[in-house]
Amino acid sequence: MLAGRNTVESSTYYIHPGWNGVVSNANDIAIIGLDTLAPIEADRYNIYRGGDELGQNFTVVGYGRSGNGETGSDPINFPSGIKRYGYNTYDYGSYPQNQQANAFKVLGYDFDSGLERNNTPPGDTGLGMVEVGTASGDSGGPAFINQLVAGITSFSRTFGQPRDVNNKLDFSFGEIAYSTRVSHYANFIDDVLAGEIAPNRTVPEPSTVLGTVFTLSALTISSHFRKKVKQKL
Repeated sequence: MLAGRNTVESSTYYIHPGWNGVVSNANDIAIIGLDTLAPIEADRYNIYRGGDELGQNFTVVGYGRSGNGETGSDPINFPSGIKRYGYNTYDYGSYPQNQQANAFKVLGYDFDSGLERNNTPPGDTGLGMVEVGTASGDSGGPAFINQLVAGITSFSRTFGQPRDVNNKLDFSFGEIAYSTRVSHYANFIDDVLAGEIAPNRTVPEPSTVLGTVFTLSALTISSHFRKKVKQKL
């Protein structure tokens, strides 16, 4: 494992053709091309290609805010920039708005307090103290099933009380987080890596990209949104 941060130059990126700037419409995935290989010491992960994510526990990693599920994220005492991780369970999928089997583009999970009143959907009150949600600053972070990248942190929603403990979107108990479902985009990823898709842009002078990244060969998966919080990560 490579400790600390490393700077890697990047001059190309590949945005999914279905991305329209609205996270709830899915397709929130892009690939950044690195000008040189990531350091050999950097961890590398393959992607999850199965169709059975629902009901599975996963490990989510991010550098966003932390805090307490009762009060939400705390940018003062638990600011972004620190690597944190925890666990949750994928509860449902969305296409983005139906339940068609194996057509899901987005995977959703709730941030359980252990109490049924904060649980969505009913029946599973969570994993206890190890359960987390995602919050601001966790954009593009990976969710792992069996050490494979199954999700990319995308966005969060609140459906208000009684599920949400305080009726506002602050990454507290009862809110819902969504991951881009990587298995749905496996062909897009494969085609980019195979050189079959042209980049959306090639920057004349490479911009600097800070990367603690999970690398796929010389490329990294990116995204656009957030992480929640638990007791204290």
